[in-house]
Amino acid sequence: MLITDQQLIAGIEAKNGFPLDPAQRQAIIFGAGPLLIAAGPGTGKTEVLVARCLKFMCCDSVAPGSIMLTTFTEKAAKNLQDRLSEAFLFLAGLYPQLATIDPSDLRIGTLHGLCNDILQEYRYTAYQNLRLLDEIESALLLHKDVVGNLAAQQSALFAQFNYLFGNKPKNKLSRWDWAFALQKVFNRLIEDRINLPALQQAGGAWAALLQADGIFEQVLANSHACDFSRLLRYFREFLDTGQGNLFLSGDATSVRLPLTHVFVDEYQDTNPIQESIYLRLSDAAPHNITVVGDDDQALYRFRGGTVECMVGFSPTCQARWGVTPQINYLSDNHRSDSDIVQWCNNYITPFPQMTAPNVRIPGKPLLNQMVGRTGQHPAVGLIRTNTVVNAAVDMAGLVTNLRTNGIIQDYSQCVLLLRSCKNSNRFAGPYVAALQAQNIPVYNPRSKDYLDQDEVAQCLGAFIRIIDPQLVYVGSLVAPSVQQLVRGWVAQYDALAVNQAALANYVAQSGQAIANKPTNDRITPATPTILYRILAHSPFVGYQSSPEMDLRLSKMTRLFESFCAQYGRELWTDQANAGRLPGWWYSYFFYGLCGYLAQKGLDDDEDDEVVCPAGFFPIMTVHQAKGLEFDFVFVGNLGASVSPSDSHRLEQDLRPYRQSPPAVVHAIADAQWHDEIRQHFVAYSRARYALILVATDGQLRSTGAQTAAFGSQGGAWVRQNIPRL
Repeated sequence: MLITDQQLIAGIEAKNGFPLDPAQRQAIIFGAGPLLIAAGPGTGKTEVLVARCLKFMCCDSVAPGSIMLTTFTEKAAKNLQDRLSEAFLFLAGLYPQLATIDPSDLRIGTLHGLCNDILQEYRYTAYQNLRLLDEIESALLLHKDVVGNLAAQQSALFAQFNYLFGNKPKNKLSRWDWAFALQKVFNRLIEDRINLPALQQAGGAWAALLQADGIFEQVLANSHACDFSRLLRYFREFLDTGQGNLFLSGDATSVRLPLTHVFVDEYQDTNPIQESIYLRLSDAAPHNITVVGDDDQALYRFRGGTVECMVGFSPTCQARWGVTPQINYLSDNHRSDSDIVQWCNNYITPFPQMTAPNVRIPGKPLLNQMVGRTGQHPAVGLIRTNTVVNAAVDMAGLVTNLRTNGIIQDYSQCVLLLRSCKNSNRFAGPYVAALQAQNIPVYNPRSKDYLDQDEVAQCLGAFIRIIDPQLVYVGSLVAPSVQQLVRGWVAQYDALAVNQAALANYVAQSGQAIANKPTNDRITPATPTILYRILAHSPFVGYQSSPEMDLRLSKMTRLFESFCAQYGRELWTDQANAGRLPGWWYSYFFYGLCGYLAQKGLDDDEDDEVVCPAGFFPIMTVHQAKGLEFDFVFVGNLGASVSPSDSHRLEQDLRPYRQSPPAVVHAIADAQWHDEIRQHFVAYSRARYALILVATDGQLRSTGAQTAAFGSQGGAWVRQNIPRL
């Protein structure tokens, strides 16, 4: 023992400048065995996770290389890494004997990142020489090599999974409709740990699904590629091999240390294959796994996450190991005004759907109000008008008043949370317009209007003027959405070219150079080379001095690299027709890459280091805001009805074929209510000083049986009990 538990606690408290609460201390110093930390919003979950990890290293002399800590996103992993390093350095300053510890040996990251690193480190045979595809590359591969080979399976697949196609008739489906639906189903086959022989035995659509998945597996093998879901499958298989045993048990030397302690953050969003991995990692007695999260903040069913893994953690441990885990509840909220805490408690507990068995962790207490009142202002308020546009105007006016009166020093102290941040009249559009009318800069990276940005459209338009100067192939596009998008890009470039002679000359000369080439002649060593040469001209050189524009142009180069990874980097003229590119290449570019962009849309990249740039007012989805806090939180797009999603239906359809049947099962209608309630609970619990609901009179007429937005008693209760601002 280098330091005692008491010394650790004293050091953490000295660093923080305030004491830990009793529940936090108990969770930090708990000894061996499985531990579930049920941590409500604002209860110091991350602080406890970091301190408990330090307890094993600094108090119990566990080698950092024997500890794995996983979390949900790269941003969260970096935050954990930074906080752990900062806390360790502080402790090492207090207790010099800790200098012998090297915390950099600790395995910390997302599960996907750690699995990839470990498989490479141990040179797992089945994973060698595979290239890990991102979501875009995986979709392009499906579109290119799988969808066209499903003629024998399409009818059965459509009959079973028609809900994944947005109610389109089968004869109206595009290749991209099929690619996106298949991507979702194929991922769930792995994430839900589906018994594939059982699908074959079931026959019909299930056998057709297995055949389609087999086609994709062969395409991946031919491409020496792997997607993210299959990465987890490779890792789970690895753990049951000799190489995996070496990773788990070590080699009795200091080179290969055994894995003895596992920490899992955000456990409420775990899916079945992730659960299987975490349990397998912890099979060695005394099963030192610590899972942390909040079942009331589960948000990611649409990505395969299932809160049932967390709710059922205790019976799962009992069934697998014969051990009942310790459950520690963190319920002291150190974030929010007491009225906000009371609102959150009153919001989630009265719903009858949330009191049914196996919906929440048993024995979970209410949040405790530790902050008290933060002022005389209404901590929970309501902006209510007749239309969304007017509500947005009132919200923008309130934000202006907060800044003018010095209540906030920066717009980034506020946030607007919406179901979707798409810059449209239905979602973020009215709020963006109202804020901009007040000269308030807006930060909305998930607006889905990346392709509408001038620098993006102009660059793509220039590229298209080079490869198809007269828009011959553009004019032949039968997909109206793609043609409209592409023509819009070209129009933006044409308008730009009038005042950019050097760029216009390069584009014209490059197009003519292609037209002058004979058949089967190389045009450029790599397709992205054309893009890079466009970017070397004004105004794109100037655009790159703007951080936002530079990020967008950088993202575009990555899109082209993803395209080339599937369709080849070299560019040649057609083998039979001089002066033009091959017809197949045009088809892949316009229907493949441009088709993906037209149907999927793109968000801006987000800076992992910055929640929101200073001086900007952030607009976020609830998912973006998870784990964050803001002084003033506005929540809009309220009053939506509760209805089943395709994720719920897919989960239900696949459940009978799971390798390990879930211990907790809820009907679709109930599960959808649970998810809607949890999403609103996350939104409402982000606020420190004030929570403001932004709703129209029409939305507030919704009852508690129609929407989860206003609590179990509906909008009438909100109108009567929440002060109007």
